[in-house]
Amino acid sequence: RVLATDQEEVVSFLASNVDANPTHNVEVAALEWGVNMGAWCQQHGRNFDVVVGSDLTFNRDSFLPLLSTLQQLMCHTDGLLDAAENPRRALLLHDDDSVPGGKYLRNEFFHKAAAPYFHVTRADLRSADLSQEKRGAKGNAFDSSTVHGYWLAPRADAPNVPAVACAESLQKWNRARLEESERNKDSDSSSQKKRVGVTISEMLEHFRPGNSEGAKGA
Repeated sequence: RVLATDQEEVVSFLASNVDANPTHNVEVAALEWGVNMGAWCQQHGRNFDVVVGSDLTFNRDSFLPLLSTLQQLMCHTDGLLDAAENPRRALLLHDDDSVPGGKYLRNEFFHKAAAPYFHVTRADLRSADLSQEKRGAKGNAFDSSTVHGYWLAPRADAPNVPAVACAESLQKWNRARLEESERNKDSDSSSQKKRVGVTISEMLEHFRPGNSEGAKGA
């Protein structure tokens, strides 16, 4: 079973992507970190073998809600089991170049925020088991100086993420998201509206082998 999640306001785009790939059996659900997780887990399940996420660790106010959610998704019962008893893991990817100060946010999340709740170890992305077809004609394994992966495994003696601190972080995070949404609305209503972002086609062209600018950006 594979379950893909995203925030409520964008989960429809995720569903469209899943529908465009019908050969893969993937379920889709909206998930707001740290919000009504008990009810969410009753509906969608918990104790997932592997939780995979990328570009999730760029906002300090989201750190505690994310960690609380990971605890809910990977624990057998109300308490957490040690890595030796609980083989469940989360693999989180972080690109230092995605935001200003990305390297410092990475260190703050994985080495400070997550450490009290999870065993954190580096993932060797270069040893990813990719077929020759997926690696490309040159057969190069994945390699990047800015993209880092970490395994998170539940600690046996870990406390639950503090509910009050998590709620305060959620409040700050939601306020920032609302302000960003309002700024985007103001931008959209401008007569000189400028398109933000790129299309999938443009992104694929950017990273196309032989594209010197894409290779430099990657």
